[in-house]
Amino acid sequence: MNNRVLAISGIILAAAIGGFFASRSTVPDAPFRSETWKKVAGNRASNERLAMVNDLLDQGLLNGRSRNQVLELLGEAEPQSYFTSYGYQVMYTLGHGRGLLPGPNYLAIKFNKDDRVAEMEVMQD
Repeated sequence: MNNRVLAISGIILAAAIGGFFASRSTVPDAPFRSETWKKVAGNRASNERLAMVNDLLDQGLLNGRSRNQVLELLGEAEPQSYFTSYGYQVMYTLGHGRGLLPGPNYLAIKFNKDDRVAEMEVMQD
């Protein structure tokens, strides 16, 4: 009897977890467009940046760029956040829709001593 209860509990748990992930919204990828990225700045309800971030990173558009070049391409960065405690100097809000937690996603960028992009990471709050 205990094995049967465990099996049924396992099936119910697996169905609940599967349903949770299936019901989460997904954001399809889109080509990176600098104008669009800048246009949605400050609009935390928009997922346009989230849709474009994979293309931005996959193309290596930030690799080795100076801070000024990044700001020219992506626009003004968000005010500083707690990500600065991890050494990230620039942050952009991407939107909601990816990751396991329901919070917003961010593009966080570190610069090296020459003020060039050293590291980029999509992070979740």
